[in-house]
Amino acid sequence: MGINVKTISVCTCDLCGAECGRYDGLIQIQVYPGDGRAVGPGHMEAEFRVNIPYQASNGIVCNGCKIKWLSRYVKDYRSSSHDD
Repeated sequence: MGINVKTISVCTCDLCGAECGRYDGLIQIQVYPGDGRAVGPGHMEAEFRVNIPYQASNGIVCNGCKIKWLSRYVKDYRSSSHDD
């Protein structure tokens, strides 16, 4: 037998406290499909990270909070006077 040491890591959202994956805050959008030869698809990437003074720095964000706050940002952006 012997001694087995196991480390269990549990990630939780620094906004709502829900259990989540380490990379749930990552957003990846394919912007180029590739050329069918050696050049693969192109992606645009962004990652949500929480920075709250005295609470979290580069904190983890779950899928639910990511969608909630991204939706709020889009709504605020559309209601502002930006010309697209």
